[in-house]
Amino acid sequence: MNISQLVELAEVAVSHKRGLALNHLQKVILQECCQHETKTYEQIASDHSYSPSYLKKKAIPLLWKTLSDTFEEKVTKANCRSVLEKNVTDLDNFSAPEVALERPDGPVPLGSPFYIPRVRWERLGCEELLEPGGLLCLQGTSKVGKTSLLVRLLDRLETHGYRTVRLSLNRASTTVLSSVETFARWLCANITQQVDAEIRLQKFWHEEVGDLTNCSLYLQQYLLDRSPIPIVLAIDEFDRLFDRPTIADDFICLLRSWYEEAKDCRAWQKLRIVLVYSTESHLLLKTGKSPVNIGLTLDVPPLDTAQVRALAARHRFYLSASDVDRLQSVLGGFPDLVRQVFYHAVRSHRSPIELLSGLASDTGILRDRLHEKLHWLNTHPDLLAAYQKVISSDSPLILEPQIAFQLYSLGLVRRHDKAVTASCQLYRQYFRERLR
Repeated sequence: MNISQLVELAEVAVSHKRGLALNHLQKVILQECCQHETKTYEQIASDHSYSPSYLKKKAIPLLWKTLSDTFEEKVTKANCRSVLEKNVTDLDNFSAPEVALERPDGPVPLGSPFYIPRVRWERLGCEELLEPGGLLCLQGTSKVGKTSLLVRLLDRLETHGYRTVRLSLNRASTTVLSSVETFARWLCANITQQVDAEIRLQKFWHEEVGDLTNCSLYLQQYLLDRSPIPIVLAIDEFDRLFDRPTIADDFICLLRSWYEEAKDCRAWQKLRIVLVYSTESHLLLKTGKSPVNIGLTLDVPPLDTAQVRALAARHRFYLSASDVDRLQSVLGGFPDLVRQVFYHAVRSHRSPIELLSGLASDTGILRDRLHEKLHWLNTHPDLLAAYQKVISSDSPLILEPQIAFQLYSLGLVRRHDKAVTASCQLYRQYFRERLR
């Protein structure tokens, strides 16, 4: 076997037996150490722009330990090639336990083996919410994993002793969203209930003062002043408010005032806020930017190659680098698409690669997702016309900025500086056949 095949063998074996994925640096080190004329660790570090100290103290010991645990014998720089070559014929004998599947719909539950950490976003989000008066906006296309990320952030903050309140505007009735007053009262009542306090709106609500001030006084004087610990208010599906411009404008101004007051008011420093919304809301599409524009905004992206490989391993699929690249090309790393393919592959006892050929179909396993986007395009002629041009072009296309942003918000394109391309082969193939 050549060096690339040996490294691929190591990847498959580690995934199969340990449920882990070798990262880029580990594969580089292994490839260099499998050469007949090996380099010193200092040379490897220099050639690939890494710190020699980091390689020798962290990356390399972890790599040899991972391989030693995988092949059940000590692996070192001196014997790594011989160990891999010796185990080539044993690859098919690795045991793989049965997968306890979860329905791939909705957020990934806490403790699920199928959650792939968004390490950078979790770290940045947690850092913002640990700050007095912190405000975090999680935005991204629909079903990209925002709520799953939110659940992890709230869980982590609870370990810091914070009280968490989670609201979803999907549970707010049309009446609740009919006026600033009904929305403000609904918000205060729900927060009160989740912190196990008695709802006392009548004492703090005075018509002459105004609903926004009433809301602020209630939260500050009744809840925040009395709370010994910070309260984290997380509002999911916040984009439902964007369809009510009057309420949205007033409430965002209110959020901004709380955020500003937290600079010198201890009560408001106890309130930490998370807003979760999709970038396909009407208000975002009109302005081309976040309507909140305060605090820290994190744009949650699709899964990258390493994350898709890790998710495959959790489903007991140990794919080659070329197979993972093909999955990425067809599905674009969108978690809802990838999870569906892995789920149905396990259930049908087939490889996920086998399922790719039938995805761009009105009867395939992804039909609901495709029909939703087709309906949206058919009801927005300007987007439909622009997307026809995108999927008909073999090179990046420059569109009017607002149109490009809207298509990006829907997950239909990827941005390349000022130009865009179709976000994945699945959408290009499906919509090419239906938007002629």
